[in-house]
Amino acid sequence: MLLSPLLATAQQPGTFSDVPASHWAYHYIEERAQRGIIDGKAPGIFDPSAAITRAEFVKMLVGAYGLQVPDADLASFSDTGPEHWAHLYVELAYRIGFVEGATKTTATGQGLFLPSAPVTREQAATILVRALAMELEARNTSYQEIQTALAFSDTGSISSWARKHLAMAVNHHLIEGYGDGRLDPKGTLTRAQAAALMVRFQGQALPGDKTAFVDGLEIRYRQEMVMTATAYGEFPDNEWYGYPSYLGLGLREGIVAVDPEVIPLGTHLYVEGYGYAVAADIGGAVKGAKIDLFFDAPRDELLRFGVKQKRVYILD
Repeated sequence: MLLSPLLATAQQPGTFSDVPASHWAYHYIEERAQRGIIDGKAPGIFDPSAAITRAEFVKMLVGAYGLQVPDADLASFSDTGPEHWAHLYVELAYRIGFVEGATKTTATGQGLFLPSAPVTREQAATILVRALAMELEARNTSYQEIQTALAFSDTGSISSWARKHLAMAVNHHLIEGYGDGRLDPKGTLTRAQAAALMVRFQGQALPGDKTAFVDGLEIRYRQEMVMTATAYGEFPDNEWYGYPSYLGLGLREGIVAVDPEVIPLGTHLYVEGYGYAVAADIGGAVKGAKIDLFFDAPRDELLRFGVKQKRVYILD
């Protein structure tokens, strides 16, 4: 089983007519609906047995983490542009490092996100591990640890890119195998299972309990720092052009370089005047209370950024 059923005891009718109080996921769905984290497929209809799509999963995750969604003019994916209902959620999740695209970025600067495709269990595991700031821990998982965690009859069907993340998700009880010994990595999640999965995610997420209004957004954070900020980019004559960040996430705005002794890699941040970010890169000159912000901008603009003092809010 992915998640153990929760016995429903509520007597009052819920938000959705197709999720009665006797449904195993009633409390998971009802609580998150009341908090605005999940929506129905139609007024009064949740459709709990339907496969959850990638766009729906991202929206649910952003809400579960408690992020405020800023406006975004950028369209990183050709199939989730400004006209798509999930545009802002996908852009935020991509910027902060929760998700990558479904296809590699093309020469036009856009790949595909495939928002209507169902989320597979291995995709969900990877997304949750990144959202829990455990990307570096996943990358450092040993072969023996992977073999021990993924001792399922269908281990061979796990995609190579997902093995370490799935091992982490299993070890942290985010994903569980079925009673017949399968993990079913390419199986899909139902909307009810995804709602319940967010309970486990929220139980392990460590968003800060402090709040601040920054750039017009209410930011929940754990720690505030004043850091010396510089800018870098991926201009064609840069020797690192085309390379991913240190954590393997594609370089884009939102990727920042830090000193891992000061801010652990994988940490999610909000940088004053820059926005949400993920500490996913390092640099030889980035030591101590310094932060290097990636911009998709010409070299001249990067040079004009100069050196600035920025307030940096550590979210988790």
